[in-house]
Amino acid sequence: MKVMQTDWDKQVSTQLYNKVENERKKRNYPSLQVSIQIKDKFFHCITGLSKRKLRSRATLDSLYYLGSVSKIFVKGVILKLIQDGKMTLDDSIRSYVDLPPFANDVLIKHLLHHSSGLFDPLDTDLAFPDLIQGKKWTMQEVIQSVRTSTPLFEPGSERSYSNSGYVLLGKAAEVVGKCPFSQLLNELILEPLHLTHTHCPFENDSMPARRLSAGYDSHFYCIEGNGKIVSLSKYPISLSGSGLMSGSIVSNSSDLCVFMHNLFEGSLFDDKTKRLSRLFFGTKNLNGVVFREQVGYLPGYKSFVGHSSDHNLSIAALANISDRNLLDDAVGNIVEELLHLELIQGHSCAV
Repeated sequence: MKVMQTDWDKQVSTQLYNKVENERKKRNYPSLQVSIQIKDKFFHCITGLSKRKLRSRATLDSLYYLGSVSKIFVKGVILKLIQDGKMTLDDSIRSYVDLPPFANDVLIKHLLHHSSGLFDPLDTDLAFPDLIQGKKWTMQEVIQSVRTSTPLFEPGSERSYSNSGYVLLGKAAEVVGKCPFSQLLNELILEPLHLTHTHCPFENDSMPARRLSAGYDSHFYCIEGNGKIVSLSKYPISLSGSGLMSGSIVSNSSDLCVFMHNLFEGSLFDDKTKRLSRLFFGTKNLNGVVFREQVGYLPGYKSFVGHSSDHNLSIAALANISDRNLLDDAVGNIVEELLHLELIQGHSCAV
């Protein structure tokens, strides 16, 4: 049974669904959830199992941990606060978070751009040994670790991917908004866009746990090292406390796709903010279509979200497995199908 919601005709929708299902089967993903928006037309589908042992089929409402794709919501909250005149890109993080004088010159824009130079206790290589033993980070622990550790370089002089930088941004947003990050996210982003599948379990959010797809691992984190797909339920991993707002938000592909499209094309953000947002995303060329994109990896899950302004196209994809295959590859093949079906035209040079 093909499970999808679509604004395209049956033939086109079936071909798109078959492509998604083939990509899942080819890579042996337990499930793959994909959403696509081109201008005002939307496609949302799911294939596979949310829980392999129980043979439970994944649904359109199935949820996934996002890993670093969580950061798009932090970006959205910060950009909305800037748009509303409540903070600026050139504010020092010390205006909002109690850090030593060495952080005087660390600005909001440095944290967004991963160029703050501050120590990152949530760096994957450093944090994973504790994570797999059940370590649960609190925001205060992250801030204290940053506070007591020597910076890596002068702010703005280099770039080094930082999960903790986005926790600091989350804290800054809380100080400005005078409320928890999850409440700010709801008020500024989720409610205006009618997004109902996004949750912050690290803040005791009332996430419907039964809808969460079980996570599995094969190779990527080398949990067992033999290539066998194993359930993370065998391990005391606390994903809700692994990255806070920088990596532990839960959502589905539909919410991601709608948010990404609105960030670049909708009315929630003004034109100045839309242009500004481009500075804080990487770029990826997938079969000649260039995206502003964010990818995420977490034990048991991986994610992709991207937008091409040239094609007025947004794509989000979620899988409940961590392995050595990039989700970008599967998305690239789906983009190829969009070109084949002539839902988008030619090659892009703009993002």
